[in-house]
Amino acid sequence: LKGSEKAIHAEGHVQIDGSINLKGGACVTVALPRASNEAFVDGDLVAIENGVAAKMRNESQVCVGVVVKSGGVQLESGAVAVRVAVAGVVALRTYGIVKAGDRLVLNSGQPGTCKPGQGSEKTVAIALEAANSDREKQVLGILVR
Repeated sequence: LKGSEKAIHAEGHVQIDGSINLKGGACVTVALPRASNEAFVDGDLVAIENGVAAKMRNESQVCVGVVVKSGGVQLESGAVAVRVAVAGVVALRTYGIVKAGDRLVLNSGQPGTCKPGQGSEKTVAIALEAANSDREKQVLGILVR
């Protein structure tokens, strides 16, 4: 559609026989309402508290995804309060020395962040790259359910 910045605009049911290659976003996102007292940054682990998105704070919560700017597939049902990747490859806020292939788990000392896993902690992602610093850094990982 000339001038609309849309190559294809479809309303209703869409069926594709074959494959789709999306560049620029390797994740599927959903738009979620957020807690009014919550400040998010890209890479935060997200849980649902009282029906809204909040930073994940303890291992008993279910990680629904990771805060991102955009994704390859973006699902929206209204005003976007926070965009959360629910599947795919994302950059996560991580503490600790990480090796590619490490399990990433909640870092309970810093809400919304993760660290390399040890023992029986609940895995939220698998690191796809290494980071050799104990300071906070963004590490690419693939979300695990």
